[in-house]
Amino acid sequence: MPSTVIGALASQKVYPDPYFGMNLRSFPGMMGDIGDNLTDLPMPPDSPFAVSWWYRTEFTLPPAVGNERL
Repeated sequence: MPSTVIGALASQKVYPDPYFGMNLRSFPGMMGDIGDNLTDLPMPPDSPFAVSWWYRTEFTLPPAVGNERL
């Protein structure tokens, strides 16, 4: 099931749970003071979130549905 980028990375333990304590402040690009509106600040160019992300998955259809429109 698709997720947000942060949700997927947190579930894979790349980043800690963003909803626990001050964990979100440890994520790349989370600079600024507490209470700042971070959407008003520029994203650091080296942040992994400064680019678009895509969700992709692959699956194999059984041969019985090979000629059907899905």
